[in-house]
Amino acid sequence: MTTINVGIKFECKKISEALELCSGGELIILHDEIYNEKVVINKENITIDGQNKAQIIFNDYAQKIHADGRPYVTFRTYTVLVKANNVTLKNLTIKNTAGYGKAIGQAVALSLYANNVHVSSCKLSAFQDTLFIGPFSKDLEERYVDLLPSEERISSVDYFSYFQDTEIEGNIDFIFGGGSATFTNCTIYSLKGNGRTWVCAPDHNEQNQHGFVFNKCKFLNKT
Repeated sequence: MTTINVGIKFECKKISEALELCSGGELIILHDEIYNEKVVINKENITIDGQNKAQIIFNDYAQKIHADGRPYVTFRTYTVLVKANNVTLKNLTIKNTAGYGKAIGQAVALSLYANNVHVSSCKLSAFQDTLFIGPFSKDLEERYVDLLPSEERISSVDYFSYFQDTEIEGNIDFIFGGGSATFTNCTIYSLKGNGRTWVCAPDHNEQNQHGFVFNKCKFLNKT
């Protein structure tokens, strides 16, 4: 396995630069504490290791106006987007720092449009719609036909993802989507930003026999 080091002391200063060098099968090690960038992982068999200190942060949000003159809507707000299979994320924090409220709306930390994604010993942090686990439902595929690329509007597949020893925090529908996922030994924090919270908003089709499964997880409130 080829290792690519990312940080101010290395050739690759940004995660996106390291991903451009990947052909598949690489290990990317993050050495800095903060990476302020929007990351798209589109190479298969990639592992990103934050060494228990790295944070990937960004602040796009649904009500923000994109360069194309239209709102970002939920599905363009991600901090990290995984759209390649067999990706592992471990020992890192992924945040959307946009905040919450009507002027912000949805603000996604991590979006998954891929199969066999493993998230281990990570922290995912946002408020509304922290974690999207694709695929789409059929109605969303049609709704965003002129806004999102085809590979981000798939509804007729069954993606699986796995979360281990990971913290996920938010306050409105913050684990959502139509994919299958198993959460093991995870801690789910409900943030009390504006009162009541809603953890999950599953959107699975009738043929999905798995959905979201929480195994030995803790559900806690957090101020």
